[in-house]
This record gives sequence, structure tokens and C-alpha cells, in this order.
Amino acid sequence: MKQRKVYEVVIPCAKGLLLDQTVRSHDRLIDAIELMVRHNRKVIAVVHHQQVIGMVRLEDAFRYLGLQVADRAPTQ
Repeated sequence: MKQRKVYEVVIPCAKGLLLDQTVRSHDRLIDAIELMVRHNRKVIAVVHHQQVIGMVRLEDAFRYLGLQVADRAPTQ
């Protein structure tokens, strides 16, 4: 199975994006997901040569891998 990379789902930065946790553009996408989950983030900044080039949204990363994220709690 091909390892998906962060640069495959990077989008422009949102205003106010936190830069304390970042991933590199050629990091594995699964590593970005793990970092976001570990730090309870929905987005993470992407850097290339020490410059912020965009961000990855957790929802987009899951979707790109063919997974879905539940938006709300299940109903009973």
C-alpha cells in the first residue's frame, strides 16, 4: 500500500493557525493524523524548508484515506 504524504492534502492556511505543532510536507499523512489526534487538533500547520506553506485538516486527511469522521454523537 502506498504511503500517503501530507503535501497531497495541504490547503491554504487559516487565519490564527497555531504553529506550536507542525508537520513537514513530505511526512506521512498518518503521522499528521496521529499528531492532530494526540493534541486534540482539527488542523495542523505544514512546513517546507522551515516556512509554513499551508495546513491539513483532520477531516480532509481522513477523507483522503477513505475514512469518515462522525460529526455528532450517535442517536439512540
